[in-house]
Amino acid sequence: MPQPPDNPGTNLVSLRDYVERVVRDNTEAHNALHRELQRAIDMADSAQEQQVKVALASIDRRLDQMNEFRASLEDVTKRGVSRDIFDIVTNRVTIIENTYVQKTEYLKDSDTLRGRAVEDVKRLEAKIEDRFNQNGRISDERLSVLNAQIEPLIVFKNRAVILGPILVILGGVIGAVIQKALLGGG
Repeated sequence: MPQPPDNPGTNLVSLRDYVERVVRDNTEAHNALHRELQRAIDMADSAQEQQVKVALASIDRRLDQMNEFRASLEDVTKRGVSRDIFDIVTNRVTIIENTYVQKTEYLKDSDTLRGRAVEDVKRLEAKIEDRFNQNGRISDERLSVLNAQIEPLIVFKNRAVILGPILVILGGVIGAVIQKALLGGG
């Protein structure tokens, strides 16, 4: 087919040249767009890889912290006291405290009674002395009354003298039991 002459003065272009130009322009635009898209994909992949690396590093740090925490919990658990042993020791300490309080109260009461007894004996001795000095001697009847009043005081004194060492021994036994319980001897 004859081709029309390319005339610079005319606006006539051959269909073939037109189609080739359109295809070439479209191909160049497509290739430019493809290069831009590929560059954007490469940048997105690079950014995503960077984000994955940061996330993995963060997860690794978190896992390390969790492992350290778990190790510290295991250490605390190994060095801790079980609830059963704690309850047993607490109960024993409570019993010991109660025993000590009772002993202290008993000793206070016995000291008070001992003080009263000493005062009563001194008062009775003073009465005896007064009566003896007044009469020069004491009647047998009066002496038996005074002896009857003094007798409970003497019995109390004898019991107190006997009870003192027993309390000391009891305190030593309680101390030994506490020591054995706390040191795990039995």
